[in-house]
Amino acid sequence: MRSSSASLNGFISQNGEVVKEAEKMCELAADHYENFFREPDNIYRPHPYTDAPEIEWENFNEEIPPVTIEEIMEVVNSRKKKKSCDAHGMSNFMFSSLPVQYWCLLLQIFNLSFSSAIVPKQWKETRVLLLAKKESICEVMATRPISLLDVFLKVDEKLFLTRFRDLLQRRGILPDTQSGFRPGFRLQTRVLLFLEQISSLMANSSPVATVFVDFRAAFDQLWAVAPSRVQTVQPQSYFRPINNSFNLLPSEKVYREWEYHDNICCCNNAYYTALTDIRLLTRYQENLCSESCSEPSHTDSAIFLRDIDQMRECRGEQPTFFFLLWVTLVCAWPCYLTRRIFCPKPKCLEIFGSFGSEIVRVKREDMLVAQVDVSTAVINSKLVGRS
Repeated sequence: MRSSSASLNGFISQNGEVVKEAEKMCELAADHYENFFREPDNIYRPHPYTDAPEIEWENFNEEIPPVTIEEIMEVVNSRKKKKSCDAHGMSNFMFSSLPVQYWCLLLQIFNLSFSSAIVPKQWKETRVLLLAKKESICEVMATRPISLLDVFLKVDEKLFLTRFRDLLQRRGILPDTQSGFRPGFRLQTRVLLFLEQISSLMANSSPVATVFVDFRAAFDQLWAVAPSRVQTVQPQSYFRPINNSFNLLPSEKVYREWEYHDNICCCNNAYYTALTDIRLLTRYQENLCSESCSEPSHTDSAIFLRDIDQMRECRGEQPTFFFLLWVTLVCAWPCYLTRRIFCPKPKCLEIFGSFGSEIVRVKREDMLVAQVDVSTAVINSKLVGRS
């Protein structure tokens, strides 16, 4: 940070006490901003069937163009050589000392990220710094959080932004009235044109009515839930696919996705659930203990909502005698016992119908939302089918 930035020397707690210990300051800041950025309970969720039907455009299967080493070096050289470090201790200033051969290795990671629409988890880790807005000793709400993103994520975002802008220009998606964040479309210019139009109408004695909407802390607390993807004529490679081998139908909309992981034991399992307007897609992915296993095995299922007749909350699958005997014989009981004791227990929703039964596992805090959303989608699907 520059020397002109306001230094932060302490926090004023709710009872008026001044806290200057580093650990207590971190706890106060973490509690405040976790509550500040949490998802509110009163989110307006539009009805899923109020949207217009989606259209499969001719460029739906268009792939994201691959990255070249020349393009990477151009982006790297154009970045400012700042010395501020991210969560992993890397900075843009270090790029000048990184040989070109290393960027050739990162070239494969960037292309894999574009082809799979997945960003490495390590790149999502962010280092957050707090700056005092006015006084050096103030309340937590009087600070400004600064997030230092991963330096390699910034390069990846710049490469994707170049391709996304090219798509927007070729398809003519953004109108000329959309100002800001683009070269040649400054917000100040748009404001001047707007004021000129109002002055011209008032000079001609024409009635003028203007409405200004100001969202409080729009960049911090403005939440919105879209029932489906926004129709921007994008190819499918430009948005993240679901974790299921059953591809989405041309007019199918994804309403909600849930994800649950057993990430404590050595053998980690993952459960992915996607709710659409037509089907319920589930995946059980098993990561084996063996390091030689290059790709985890998974089981996918697709259930049509119109075939669901009953739902109930259950405890999930219980171990049988033969399973416990097999665990004992292969000496895998320590791993199984650790999972049963320390792994977070999921909430299970058992679904019955003409297909038999299927168990959906979600996090405990997501169970109430899952019950309401799945029930609503099933009822809507059956009503639409009858009409």
